[in-house]
Amino acid sequence: MPVEIRYFRSDSHTINTVTARILGLSLSGVGDSITQRSRAIFLPDSCACGVRVYIRHADGSRDELTTDISAVVSLGYPTSKSLHSANWTCPLTALSPTDAIEIEVYLSDGFSGWQLADIWISEQLGATQLNSASWTFYYWLQASYSYSPISGYVFGITFYFDGTDDSRIENFSYTVAPPVRRTFGDGLTWITF
Repeated sequence: MPVEIRYFRSDSHTINTVTARILGLSLSGVGDSITQRSRAIFLPDSCACGVRVYIRHADGSRDELTTDISAVVSLGYPTSKSLHSANWTCPLTALSPTDAIEIEVYLSDGFSGWQLADIWISEQLGATQLNSASWTFYYWLQASYSYSPISGYVFGITFYFDGTDDSRIENFSYTVAPPVRRTFGDGLTWITF
């Protein structure tokens, strides 16, 4: 029963018909970031980061495990680049061995609502189920703004990942499918492996 740390990586792969960034067991070492930014005459009170979690099947279809944007972290303006965490309880869920886990990360700058930042996907897990577990999401985030009398406020939230910014999921737990057993024989002797 693997219990893993899964990292939000900057590189991509194609799994179950979708090309997305890698939700991997290690970092690639190449840092990246995504910013949602707006301009307004006032500064919002806060901004936020959260996720949606899906099972992506081999045929490209998917089923959502979250019911809304979950594991949400809210930040006030300004907040220096720092690590934040939030939990989400993964339900016990049956899987096919070819299923993968897909994570959508959302950002809200507090003015223009939730927007999809990007998508991450694991490899095919070779698992029979996701175990019921409390996943902890760790996000490297920064909330920043500038102001001028002419343009007003320019503000946004930035999500950092990979490289030295180890945004990740901890306690990612599943049950591995048992190995396929094959039996061969000549009628007198049988060998199973």
